[in-house]
Amino acid sequence: MRSLQIFVLVSLIAFLPGAPAGAQGKVCAESFSGLIRSNNAGVKRLESELKSAEREAGAASRPSAVMLEIEGERTFESGEEKKYETKNIEFSKTFGPNDPGSALKRKSSLEFKIKKEQTLKAIDDIVYGSYAGLLNALKLAYQKKLAAENLKIAENIIEAVTKKYEVALGSKMEIEQAVLDYEVQFLKALEIKSAFENQKAALEIENGVAESGALASLFEPRQTVSLTGEIETLLGSASIAVGDVKKLYSDARTKRRDLKSALYEVELVEAMAEMERRSGSAEYKLGFFRSVNDLKEAERGVKLGVSIPVYDFGRRRETIDALKLKMAGYRTELGVKSFFAEHIERSILLDITEKYNLCMLNREKLERLGGVGLKKASGLLGMATIGYTEGATTLFEYQNAKKSYFEFFEQLIAAAFDFNISLLELRKACGVPPDENTDIMGRFIKLN
Repeated sequence: MRSLQIFVLVSLIAFLPGAPAGAQGKVCAESFSGLIRSNNAGVKRLESELKSAEREAGAASRPSAVMLEIEGERTFESGEEKKYETKNIEFSKTFGPNDPGSALKRKSSLEFKIKKEQTLKAIDDIVYGSYAGLLNALKLAYQKKLAAENLKIAENIIEAVTKKYEVALGSKMEIEQAVLDYEVQFLKALEIKSAFENQKAALEIENGVAESGALASLFEPRQTVSLTGEIETLLGSASIAVGDVKKLYSDARTKRRDLKSALYEVELVEAMAEMERRSGSAEYKLGFFRSVNDLKEAERGVKLGVSIPVYDFGRRRETIDALKLKMAGYRTELGVKSFFAEHIERSILLDITEKYNLCMLNREKLERLGGVGLKKASGLLGMATIGYTEGATTLFEYQNAKKSYFEFFEQLIAAAFDFNISLLELRKACGVPPDENTDIMGRFIKLN
């Protein structure tokens, strides 16, 4: 009896889990972000649109044109050659609050700032989504490894109870129960494998790296790393500082790109209203001229002029009414934009509060599983191992303890990744740029 028990125990220990699928390869946290930015079709389209908008804004920001006015004459005299003579040449530039060039530059500058913030936010959302997608794929890779080890144990149990039955130390029912358990573990492993393949494919296809296989190294198993080492890496993420809601909200108000965009929209409406108010302002003209009179005497000098709009008095009332209507429209639009900006500020606070609470919940789960839970799971497995070796417990009691041990690690893996994903979501809500998350991503994307 003892020799058979020892044989079964050694067989089971042979199938203890090695290192779960880790993230060693040629990709690091920084290069993964660059990989997404350089291959994702959505990112490339947004960057192209931003460059186009930047060129348009640059063209509008050039100095307003200098006007060239040339006046000449052509004389016809019989018997003589035709004569061409330049009479007046003038270079001039218009200044003032109603200068079209100045107004266009300010308008174009604000429109580009709005476009830039909106575009960069959209790019950040894509990169953050890829981060979360990678962590979900790695979580499934860990769970896939554990499920495979569970399946091996279930297969080994069938062999063990069959040997017991052959020597009249076991029953037919034990064999049937072992086979049923194997089927359950097989289906579980199959489901996890399918979920992993789908998540991995989505990550690669959406980011345009499916053909290159650039992410394949992230999912290769690390056979030289112990399970304890992997668990320490997972538990270490719980030590990442988070901060409090008040501080996070204060920082978010200066970082959130959607809020910046909304505030620029308010400024744009104010600028358009100011342009309308100044539409009747005087313009100043500065020019340099050369003039030739009929006696062919040349004059050179500087010309300063003032241009003041004079309304058609027959239509003055209509002009004033139209201006009032335009200003009322701008005031209404300004109120809408201002309300929208205030709404974004309130939604930011709500968003941060919800994600902060979820992040703290996931951290508490991870800390509890990694503390009291890990000790209890290890203790239970140790007692079951000793009990079965000494004949105090049955094979199924030992196996149930081992199964609980694997299920515990599955929950621990899920808790670790859920915490890190919720922390990424919190930082995204705070307006933190994706590239400032190497303390999170670097734990799972290992260097060679």
